Amino acid sequence: MLDLMRSLLVPLVVVALAGCGSSNDAGTPTRHSITNSQAEQIPTNTQIAIGPFSVPASAQVAYVLVDTPIGVGYDTMDVAVVTDASANTGTPVGYGIQQNVSSTSGATPPLPAGTYDLLVQCFNLADDCAFQATIEATY
Repeated sequence: MLDLMRSLLVPLVVVALAGCGSSNDAGTPTRHSITNSQAEQIPTNTQIAIGPFSVPASAQVAYVLVDTPIGVGYDTMDVAVVTDASANTGTPVGYGIQQNVSSTSGATPPLPAGTYDLLVQCFNLADDCAFQATIEATY
């Protein structure tokens, strides 16, 4: 009898464990870190593309910029999540756009699957822009 119970119990445990997976299997979105407090410094009137990073369809990207100014006053920046293909063109395709900010946070709507960058443009009059960037994607 004990051998019969063992022979039935082992397949049941295997089946039960096979059904266990990440919370994403149940349809609950999971956060994925892309950068965490990455320090950057860019000259005035220039831009930097942080990435590229790829996300699946319907992913949402959130970012936080913490201004760490050097020189006089706070930095003035524009920031957006942009398609990688448009990041270094004159007309980037952006999502979660924030303009004329120093420290800020933003998020995109659900995105098409693809490759993206966080584009930061510095508009200071004299000093470089300095900041820390944290980027996460939820899918």
